[in-house]
Amino acid sequence: KMETWGNAQTMNLENVLYQNIVNNLYLQNELAEINTYHEILDEIYNKVEYLGPWIPRTKTPSTAFCILYKMSQVQFTMKQMNGMLSHEDSPYIRALAVLYIRYFTPPQYLWEWFEGLMEDDEELLIEPRGKPTTIGRIVRGLLREPKFNESMLPRIPVAIQRTLLDQLDEYERKNGTGQPKAAMFKEAPRVPSPRARDDGYSRGGRDSDRGKDRAGGGQYRDLDAPSARDRDRDGDRGRDREYRGGSDRGGDRDRDTGRDYGRDRDRDRDYGRRDRDRD
Repeated sequence: KMETWGNAQTMNLENVLYQNIVNNLYLQNELAEINTYHEILDEIYNKVEYLGPWIPRTKTPSTAFCILYKMSQVQFTMKQMNGMLSHEDSPYIRALAVLYIRYFTPPQYLWEWFEGLMEDDEELLIEPRGKPTTIGRIVRGLLREPKFNESMLPRIPVAIQRTLLDQLDEYERKNGTGQPKAAMFKEAPRVPSPRARDDGYSRGGRDSDRGKDRAGGGQYRDLDAPSARDRDRDGDRGRDREYRGGSDRGGDRDRDTGRDYGRDRDRDRDYGRRDRDRD
């Protein structure tokens, strides 16, 4: 049997995850019928589609972690564990062997287990719709990070952790392997820069967005830009001039009409005088 480490009952899982696993119907019913190494491999091959501990947006433990807990009850041998780590049928078989070692075996042996997997580049999923990662990245993350997909890992004693990090740094210097991507962890939300936030609030918060209209090529056209305002002002001025010009011309027509009326009235008076003189 393999040497184990820590709490044999909980497999060193964090308490909330452990409680949800032992109360899960999948563990109590289907996995209760599975008791051998080969049955475990078949179950992983047929059922596991991602490696994270939870079904997304729920507190229901994933198939992978229910099987991981079942593995602690079967108690594998060293030969069986090496067989899982070199298994080629599914990357999830190797990945669950890696998680079993990180959770449930003495941490001073982690480097011996993991070194040969650093360059394993077969892809798999941590979450159903997440970005693929590789076995190698998972292994390096399990040595560096205190959490796996936001679930706490068993604490490694400080002296052993320091040695593991030194070994990992040296390995990466020699092999040119960068630090693992954050595929195992949820990406932090992007926070706008202070300048961007200030600009937004100084222009009136949400109202500032109303001055933008989507244009072709993925660009934004700012309707509050000076050129747009100038065009609007020019248009208004043109309309004002037309209006005022029209009013002036109308006034001129009225004045001309008044002058014509006055001349007609003078002629009428002259005709009247001549008529009286003839009489």
